Amino acid sequence: MSRRRVQQYLLALTVVAGILLAAAQPSLARYTWVGDGPYRDVLNKGDTKWMYPYVESMRQAKVIAGWYAEGYICNQYGCWEAVWWEYEPAQSATRAWWGMCLMEVLGTLEDYSYRIGNTDWYWDNRRWFRPYANDMLAMGLIPPQTFQDGYIRRDEAFSWSVRALGLRPVAEMMSESEIDYWLDRFPDGWKTDAQYRADMALCIKFGLAKGYPDGTLRPDSYLLRSSGAVLASRLLSVKLEPSPETFRPRDGQTVTVRASNHGMGTVTSWTLKVVPASNPNDTIRSWSGSSLPTVLAVWDGKYPGGSVCPSGRYLLWFSGKYRTPVNETVDTECMRTIVLDGRWFAAAPFRTTLVAGAPVYVKAWGEGTRISGPSVTASWGASATLSWDGSYGEGVLTLPASTPEGSYRLDFSAVLGASGLPNASFSASSAVTVVQERVSVSAPGSFAPGRGEVLPVSASARGYTSAVSWTLRILNGSGSVVRQYSGSGLPSALCS
Repeated sequence: MSRRRVQQYLLALTVVAGILLAAAQPSLARYTWVGDGPYRDVLNKGDTKWMYPYVESMRQAKVIAGWYAEGYICNQYGCWEAVWWEYEPAQSATRAWWGMCLMEVLGTLEDYSYRIGNTDWYWDNRRWFRPYANDMLAMGLIPPQTFQDGYIRRDEAFSWSVRALGLRPVAEMMSESEIDYWLDRFPDGWKTDAQYRADMALCIKFGLAKGYPDGTLRPDSYLLRSSGAVLASRLLSVKLEPSPETFRPRDGQTVTVRASNHGMGTVTSWTLKVVPASNPNDTIRSWSGSSLPTVLAVWDGKYPGGSVCPSGRYLLWFSGKYRTPVNETVDTECMRTIVLDGRWFAAAPFRTTLVAGAPVYVKAWGEGTRISGPSVTASWGASATLSWDGSYGEGVLTLPASTPEGSYRLDFSAVLGASGLPNASFSASSAVTVVQERVSVSAPGSFAPGRGEVLPVSASARGYTSAVSWTLRILNGSGSVVRQYSGSGLPSALCS
């Protein structure tokens, strides 16, 4: 309180209580002050009875701040020392004061580093505001260079509240017809500044702005300190914390949605739904409850039927009701964007047993736009690039005939893209076995046709290829063909 204000107070009380000598000072010592005492000018009776529960609840919460005064009260019986607190509810609120209230309600970064470029904040009577200004700058409420203190209009104050609560994305989704609907509920709603129309309409919709007893909204009037206490008591911020913010359901990943709240009030009911960012009217999944749990939901990225949702951005849309410290019911909403990464990749050879000297056919499948690859590298030294149409591709590896038999490895890799997402690398591997192709023929070393014995001849093949046709010749000692057999396929018993 300035000295001039003290002199006016003295003059006004001379008739009633004699002479009052006082010196007042602001009580805004950030992080160290213990809070104000009961305000002498806001009582639970008379003209201030309606505002008393709001002011008193915010005073006890150390959200609002008034003035501390001390001095002597004198009348015809003598003088005595006295101290008191004043709130001055009929005074207009300043931007600095309302910014302080917002930060105290919703929590701050408690950052004392000076980042604001406006040098008038170096004045002694502005030093208390410097940490709040830094917090407001970090939250995006004010610009870094052009902020000017002064009385704040009601529509601007409500807009600040919307931004501090994280409701700006909700306000931006309101159509012009919906904005008009809520503003037109008051005869002077049209006086709202154009840049604050959506924010003001949202405050009316949620119950943050209820207007005056005469039915007016007065958006173009200055915010009174009494109204500031009322608005502060209705502020509750619910923050959604998805983890991770980008996830891949095809890899078995899920997103866990946690919630925290800051401010005045207690959540009494809530609903959380998942909607596509491109079509918020299409609800994919939803959850609801009464009190606010730490974990609201776990989403697997799938429709209720079990199929995976398409790649893209999705909104976690929270809506609920909460009870304020003075038992008013207020609506709230908040949103958070998550990214469902539907890309995936798998690859393998057509066969895991390979024949040295034969081509090795491989395939890859999945989802994603080709950035590079898919490619495959074999541990025997060969490599190839596969075709890719966004979901499937094939390729061929060379396998030299001289490759020794044994176990080998195929390593696949690809870099896939998706709209609105950074490129991502994928890999897969397969174990294969290389064998040398051969056909073996077996028969007894001797037999006696005179005793009716026959010569059974059998064959077996090892390797990847199968016989298309075959010929078996029986030769005598001089090399002449005695008998010949032929056929297709390769039966185990060639002849007898």
